Amino acid sequence: MKDNAQKLTSAPTNSIDLDRTSRHERYHWDGDVLVRRYIASDFSMKAALSKLNYSLRESFKDSVIEFLNNGNYSQSAYFRLLTALRAALNANPTDEFSMQWLSQALKRPGFHKCLSVIKNFFIFWNMRNNAVISREALYLLIKTEPCRTTNRNVLSDDPEKSWLTDREYDALLHTIWNNYDKEISDTQTTLIKILSMQYARRPIQLANLKNGDIQYRNSSSSGRTGHDIHFPGTKDLHSITGFRDSKVEIHPLGEHIADLFLIHFKNIRTMYEHILNFTLTDEQFNSLPCFSTQEHFRFAIGILKKDHPHFINDHLELKILHLPAEKLSKIIRWQNNLESPEQLVLYSGMVRVPSPPVSHRTQRNIVITATRLRHTRARQLARMNIPRYVLSHWLGHTNEKSLSAYYNDPAEESRQLDEKMAHILSPIAMSFTGKLIDSRHEFDTLITGSNNLELLKNGDLENVGLCGKHSFCATTSVPVPCYRCKDFRPLISATHQEVLDALLMRQQAKKESLKVG
Repeated sequence: MKDNAQKLTSAPTNSIDLDRTSRHERYHWDGDVLVRRYIASDFSMKAALSKLNYSLRESFKDSVIEFLNNGNYSQSAYFRLLTALRAALNANPTDEFSMQWLSQALKRPGFHKCLSVIKNFFIFWNMRNNAVISREALYLLIKTEPCRTTNRNVLSDDPEKSWLTDREYDALLHTIWNNYDKEISDTQTTLIKILSMQYARRPIQLANLKNGDIQYRNSSSSGRTGHDIHFPGTKDLHSITGFRDSKVEIHPLGEHIADLFLIHFKNIRTMYEHILNFTLTDEQFNSLPCFSTQEHFRFAIGILKKDHPHFINDHLELKILHLPAEKLSKIIRWQNNLESPEQLVLYSGMVRVPSPPVSHRTQRNIVITATRLRHTRARQLARMNIPRYVLSHWLGHTNEKSLSAYYNDPAEESRQLDEKMAHILSPIAMSFTGKLIDSRHEFDTLITGSNNLELLKNGDLENVGLCGKHSFCATTSVPVPCYRCKDFRPLISATHQEVLDALLMRQQAKKESLKVG
C-alpha cells in the first residue's frame, strides 16, 4: 500500500484523467453496435437496422439507450429484448414497423416469449416519437397476450429432467467429496457444487458472491454462533437496477462448508495479490469475487487499468471482475472445472473434468443442471412439511404461487395415502398376488408335504391349493384366511365356491346375532 501511495504522489498531475472516476452510462452506441460497459462482448445490430432510414434508426438507438439505462428490467431481460428484435428484423427486414412486420414477428417463438418487455419498449418509444410504429400495429401489440412459459420439468416423471431421487442425490454428494479427497476437483469447484446442492442458489447468485458475503455471527440473541452466507438476490422487484442491487438472502453455513471456504480464501487471496502485485487489505479482499480464475481476473484487471490506470485498487468491487454465470453453470452441470487458484501461472494444460455418478433409474450418468438441483432441494424441504412461506423465503421467492409445483408431488401423496390405507387395502391387494396353479400335474409336483391346503366337504378333504410360504403359520381356520394371503397358490379347478358360501353363511350368522332380542 505504501508503494502504491508513492506511485500516486509521483504521477504527473497532467497525466491523470480526473474524469475517469465520474459516473458513466452502462450502454452506448458505436455506430450500429451496442457497447455494454465492462462487458467483453458487444451487440451488433448492423444488419437488423440496415433498411431503416436514418431518422428512424437514430430514434430507435436513442430510445434503446434510454430504455436500458432506466433499469426497469434485469440485464438478462434486456438481452432477450434486443436478441428478439434483432432476430425479427433480420428475418423480415423492414423500413417501418407496420402491421405486416409485426404479424410476422409475432410468429417467432423468441419474439412472443419476451412479448411483455417488447410491448413496454414500443410503448416507451412511441411516447417519445409517435411516428415510429403504426397505430394499428401498436394496438395489436398491446392486445396480444404473452405466451405462458411454465416449466413443467418439476412435475415431469422424466428421470433426466425431473428432480433427483434421494439415492441419486446421495450418490452425487458422495462423488463430489470423493473427487475433492482425490484432488480431482479443487476447492472452489467443490464449493460451487456443494453450494448449489445445499442451498439451491441460481448460478448468477453464486457468480455474484463476494468474499465479504461469508460472515461470522456471534449473537447471543439468536442463540447461534457460526458463519452465515449472504447470497445476493435476483429476480425480485429490487433487482431492476442491476448488479447486486437486489435483497440479500442470508442462510446459516454448515461447519464443513465454512472450513472449505477458509481453505479457499487462503488460496484465492494469494492468486489475487500475485496478479495485482500488492498486498490486499481485508476491506479490499472482501470486495473481490468469491470465485474466479487467473485467466479471467487478469483479463478484467487489464480492462480496468485502461479506464483507471492510477486508481485500480479503488474499483475492485465492479461486476467485470466476477466470472460469468454461464461458467458456473458448466461447473454445476459437470461440463467443466475451474482453473485452480493455487496455481500462480496461467494454466496451460487440460483441466480434468470428472463424470457424475450413474443413475440407478437410467443406468447412465445423472443429468445435472442448476434448475434440477433447485427443484430437488425444494421438493426435499416440501416433503419435510416445511410451510410454504418458510420455503418461499428460503428459495428467495417473492410470491408463494411459485411454490405450487414443489408441493404438487403425486409420488409423495401416493406414499402418504398408501401409508394410511395399507391396513385396509393390503389384504385385498394380497388376494390378487398369489400364483395360480392351472393343472393337476403341476399341483402334484409342487406338493412338499405340509404345504397342501384342504377343505372339508361332505366328510371328505378336497385340495384347494398350496401354501408358498414354507414356514409356520398361526392361522387356525385354514383355508379361509389363505385367500387373503399373497403366498396362497390356489388350484384353478378346486371347489372355491364352497369357500365363498361358507364366508357368506358366517357373515349372515354375525348379522343375525346382532338383532335385538
